[in-house]
Amino acid sequence: LTTATPSCPPSGPLLPRPRSLSTSPFLQGAFTNLTNTLNTALAEEIGAGWHIPNTSFSLAFITHDDPSPNHPTWEFHHRGSANPRGVAAVDGESQYLIGSTSKLLSDVLVEKAGVDAKRRMTEWVPELAKGESKIRWEEITFGELRQHLAGIPPNCESGFSEYYYLLEFFERLGFPHLTPADFPECGIIGLNGDCTREQTLQRVLDLYPVAPVNQRVVYSQLSFTLISYAMNASLGKNYSELLEEYVTKPLAMTSTRPSPGDDSKAVIPPVENSWGSDYGDNAPGGGLVSTTNDLARLVHSILNYAIFDTEAAVKRWLKPTSETTSPTTSVGRPWEIIRSPTVIPRQMTDIYSKSGGAYGYGSHLSIVDQYGVGFVVLKAGPPTVEYIMIDTLLSTILPAVEEETRLQAQKYAGAFASPANTTAVQANFTIDEGPGLRLGGLTRNGSDIVAGIEGIWPYTALGVGGNLSTDNLRLYPAGIYEKSTYTPAGSNKSIPVIFEDWRLNFDAVPNEGVKSDLPSSGVMNDFCVSWQMIDWVYYGGEPIDRFVYVLDEKTNELVGLEIPFLRASL
Repeated sequence: LTTATPSCPPSGPLLPRPRSLSTSPFLQGAFTNLTNTLNTALAEEIGAGWHIPNTSFSLAFITHDDPSPNHPTWEFHHRGSANPRGVAAVDGESQYLIGSTSKLLSDVLVEKAGVDAKRRMTEWVPELAKGESKIRWEEITFGELRQHLAGIPPNCESGFSEYYYLLEFFERLGFPHLTPADFPECGIIGLNGDCTREQTLQRVLDLYPVAPVNQRVVYSQLSFTLISYAMNASLGKNYSELLEEYVTKPLAMTSTRPSPGDDSKAVIPPVENSWGSDYGDNAPGGGLVSTTNDLARLVHSILNYAIFDTEAAVKRWLKPTSETTSPTTSVGRPWEIIRSPTVIPRQMTDIYSKSGGAYGYGSHLSIVDQYGVGFVVLKAGPPTVEYIMIDTLLSTILPAVEEETRLQAQKYAGAFASPANTTAVQANFTIDEGPGLRLGGLTRNGSDIVAGIEGIWPYTALGVGGNLSTDNLRLYPAGIYEKSTYTPAGSNKSIPVIFEDWRLNFDAVPNEGVKSDLPSSGVMNDFCVSWQMIDWVYYGGEPIDRFVYVLDEKTNELVGLEIPFLRASL
């Protein structure tokens, strides 16, 4: 097997998360370029892609170690010149409707409240078990609703799926004539009022299923309305009370609440919009107002793994729960996950996002956990602008974050050697155009250990087959840290340190080098084997893929390297 580039690095950070990004020259340059480019677009010297007088927006970039978690590392605000109402100057405290980004806050609420994801909805909303329904409600749990796997329609009493105000346009296009009596008795924008809880649940029983439970992802606004009903039954409080208790108050998100918001803080566009609307039971799925400062606090809490009780709980939340047919798009709770091969060309970059839209408003929140950074876009004005803006932010800022990450990781690269009075062990690592660290060489008493690993591969990697090429072995951080004390070489004084585990990644293709006349389309060549090879081969009780960097706890400077399977300290 010979590979020019790694085919299957591990998920997660490929180099340690960068620190102090707010002072990085790479980021400062990116911020200056981005600010200048936005101002140039607003001056209509280049094409922005949207109608500038009608559009207001707020942009924010957040890092895990922001000096002030109450404010973004970088922000940009603009008020459209045609705005007739609302704030005179847009800033981080200006309120926008955030549409379906509300689902993210509602899911945080569900997680923090400790609701059992395996409980069936019929236990908390018994009306779903009454009467005859084509949807198998008895099979649907909290978990399926949160993950968009319930197979139910996206809307019900919200009116989002019925366009009564476009009735004449539909008919001109050839659709049959309808009268008001052909529409439901409530929840239809432009025709009648909101549905009560009882009316909503009655309509829910009349809905068609979109797919069997757990067969495929189907985006649903209705899911979060039903979740709020269940939480009210289980916890005895309404949605607004629970949101404040579990989310907005603990995070000091003082301007985030169900619509209507505060007109004196509002960004109100000069286009048709739903500012000031009471979303009622639809607030959990799409009816909150918020600000960039509030959402920056949320992002900061996620990036620091403080949003839930444990780091493990946050990392479990930041995982896909189902796939789409696109290899670059998956779905979480309730994340919209993009696996981008282009924003950082040397690697896949996982972007955990939640987007939202309300009438006249758009929003987008993204987390890039491997770098410890996040983005927020809030927009008031014509549709689709937020997608242009988030693409611009990611494309401008993430490459600069990657450059700073690689610069800070240079301390892990270079030549390492054991002390003169010990067994001679030498190791060499480089940071090249690929991901992680490249293992350039590893010897012990003159023996080539890298060649030795290649030699033992056929006899130890049972069930995988193929050959291992060692010309591109790479090392990645494992995310395992241990505080201890350590005596550096040449010193007789121990210091407090952090032992930082890294793992060698074994890329292999199962059928490589195997000759057969049987039909083949190369399907198995696309199979990722490396995740099965972690910690697989041991020598004397130590895994041969484990390397441990030793960092001074106070300064974070590198003071040593341990290679346990070689019994070596470098």
